[in-house]
Amino acid sequence: MFNQFDEHYSVLKLATIVKEVYEEEFGGIAEIKHVENPRVEKEEHYYNPIHENLKKLGFRRTKELRDEVELMLQDLSQFRDKILSMREVIEPRTFWKESRGGLVQGGEKVVEES
Repeated sequence: MFNQFDEHYSVLKLATIVKEVYEEEFGGIAEIKHVENPRVEKEEHYYNPIHENLKKLGFRRTKELRDEVELMLQDLSQFRDKILSMREVIEPRTFWKESRGGLVQGGEKVVEES
């Protein structure tokens, strides 16, 4: 068993692909909304994944990401009104922040610095 992947994308790249597919294939207008990251993490960090084992076994993807996004949007389109009505549940409401001595969530210390 391998915990591997074929490609990796930035969040902005994924959002751009979803926007393009939606506008091209569904005729709508989409906007990419930039939201503050609710987690405490570095903006840029070293990420060097090793994902060669599946390729060595002969793995070849059968669909491109754009095709998968189109299928996903087709599936989700039947729930459009429900998704839009729950927008406030989907968008982050809890923001972690660093404080002296650990992490704080909603005014409560949740992780002590060691």
